[in-house]
Amino acid sequence: MQAELLGFDLKETECKHRRGSFPALAVGVSYGNGQREPARLAAGETGPNAEGLRRLLNDPAVQRMASYGDSAFQMWAPKLHAYYKGQLDKMYSALPHLHKNFLKSVFPCATFNFGPRAQSVCHRDTLNLAHGWCCIMALGRFDHTRGGHLILWDARLVIEFPPHSTILIPSSVILHSNIAVDS
Repeated sequence: MQAELLGFDLKETECKHRRGSFPALAVGVSYGNGQREPARLAAGETGPNAEGLRRLLNDPAVQRMASYGDSAFQMWAPKLHAYYKGQLDKMYSALPHLHKNFLKSVFPCATFNFGPRAQSVCHRDTLNLAHGWCCIMALGRFDHTRGGHLILWDARLVIEFPPHSTILIPSSVILHSNIAVDS
């Protein structure tokens, strides 16, 4: 992902945003902020970073991570997963110009947070489905005892979050952030 980042032409709003001051790009289907119908986010479709985002989405390792996140979601919340699948299948049938990011995942959108030291501020993902879950994965190499901790503010939890860890949280209702990794 870091190599791909070098080729991106990022706007200031993609480097400083409500989640923190680090490069981040979202790609996939969105339906919020006054949209009249679901649409693909522009970053993944047009503009200077579309090809790089397509390469990331098509990368076999990224595809496997998406499939793993989907499998964990299906295992721990099978009814909610089935709800996502049913609703999204209807949407993709009604709006065939939309397409999934990943063949083996029900998540309609993905955000790539680029390091090397992505540190998010305390936030909620308020545009996500209120009762939905978000899959968070830690990538890279770092000492998880010295950084990278996930903070769930409402639960008053600070969680060591080692490289390659995955967690599913209702990110629209739980205040969360993370500590920068110690390289």
